[in-house]
Amino acid sequence: MADVSDTLPPGTSGPHGNTPHESPGHPPSNPKERTGTAVTGELALPRKGSSLRENAPRRQVSWAPGGERRPAGATAASGELAGLLRTLAIRRSGVLMVHASLRGSGLRDTEVRDALLDVLGPAGTLVVPAFTQENSRTSRAHRALTRGLGERERAEYEASMPPYEPVTSPCRDSMGVLAECVRTSPGAVRSAHPQTSMAGIGPRAAELLDGHDPCCLLGERSPLARLYEAGAQVLLLRVGFGVCSAFHLAEYRTDPPRPRRTYECVVGEKGNWTSYEDTALDDSGFAALGGELPRKLVESGELAGREVTLVEMRPAVDFARDRMSGYRQ
Repeated sequence: MADVSDTLPPGTSGPHGNTPHESPGHPPSNPKERTGTAVTGELALPRKGSSLRENAPRRQVSWAPGGERRPAGATAASGELAGLLRTLAIRRSGVLMVHASLRGSGLRDTEVRDALLDVLGPAGTLVVPAFTQENSRTSRAHRALTRGLGERERAEYEASMPPYEPVTSPCRDSMGVLAECVRTSPGAVRSAHPQTSMAGIGPRAAELLDGHDPCCLLGERSPLARLYEAGAQVLLLRVGFGVCSAFHLAEYRTDPPRPRRTYECVVGEKGNWTSYEDTALDDSGFAALGGELPRKLVESGELAGREVTLVEMRPAVDFARDRMSGYRQ
């Protein structure tokens, strides 16, 4: 979800991602540069001060690992995950966008990444949201970091905010460890949006993530639109539909169109706040919307005590668009 305003979602690859949290009151630290991550797209935001204008039952699957042999170092949880992924209808050589929470699962981020790539095969592409929601004056993440600061302290904090750097800027903690693992994997690419970037691994990653318009959070000029056209699937791994970023694309396609609003972020250099206009996004109804999806579109299972859901992106977005537009099916 795109947490760049007080109406936006927590921007998660999983709302309970188990990475360390930034310390409130201090700018996010600059990570050491990592190799292996390519950048797609270029930032071109204006300088500060300007703005741009009948259902069948859901298929239930489960996996109880038996006595199968696992590679050295593999955990019991990784065997459970591999078994579950084999039973879900994930398309081999397809495109898969994943939101995940690994907290309490006993799984390592690298285990999950490798299991997903294995089920997709060498021709498949794995994509994750890699959002940086703190890079916004109105996001919940930014407000949490500046809570309790006086006016002068807040001004100093915002003046010291580093710009988004696609290669080095880490995902926000709430995105979960899988998102950061994918972003920093050798050969990964990342889109260029300073707030709602996506990262991917696979032969179609560059094609799908390139050209992310810096003035379009998650709409027609973002990777979401290309994932939709590619017939991507969405895997919610131990998280619910409340964090399903694909539904944001539906917000851009409603009839009548949704209102627009101004967003702000730091680009180019430290403290260089700039603004642009885009659709006013709101994820507050996403969880309920997911519950209304036709059951033929949804396949579910369980991993480490929490639900796992696989959904076809294109019909799910179309359904969400119609619901948001007030149409009933």
